[in-house]
Amino acid sequence: MVPESRIMAWFVNQNYRLLPYLPWKGLMVRSIRRTASAITLKPYDPGSPPSPPARPPGPRDQPL
Repeated sequence: MVPESRIMAWFVNQNYRLLPYLPWKGLMVRSIRRTASAITLKPYDPGSPPSPPARPPGPRDQPL
């Protein structure tokens, strides 16, 4: 989740900074952990070659 504007990024940051002082912080932390642990990752083989880029290279990908 990426904030759409600078103001929303500031607002999200302020909410995270405020979290330790809230009485219901345990509920929020638990839901965040539950969401994070629900994500399953593919097995990673460090010896495998890197996967191809998700998009074809464009003019921005050229070295300067």
